[in-house]
Amino acid sequence: MNLSGKRGVVLGVLNKKSMAAACASRLMSAGAEVICSYLPVKGDEERRHILATRAIPGIPPEHMLPCDVTNDNSIENFFNAVAKSFGEIDFIVHGISLIS
Repeated sequence: MNLSGKRGVVLGVLNKKSMAAACASRLMSAGAEVICSYLPVKGDEERRHILATRAIPGIPPEHMLPCDVTNDNSIENFFNAVAKSFGEIDFIVHGISLIS
């Protein structure tokens, strides 16, 4: 699979075991540029960012952004940041899941 020149979004990175992290890693190894989201938790934002970024080897830290999909403002802020960095995107991967 050759995704050179393609840009997209992967939603829902939690840690190295998350489906979203595996998808983002595979997309990047195929040549795509990705911006990923992680769920911000008040008071734990920095640690969450670090864990999510470490889950995907080679992703620039500025390509790991907070996004709470239960909050319209958070979604808007996330996609505005994506548009600022990438302009148009070629794909979206919804990798958000519930852990219980």
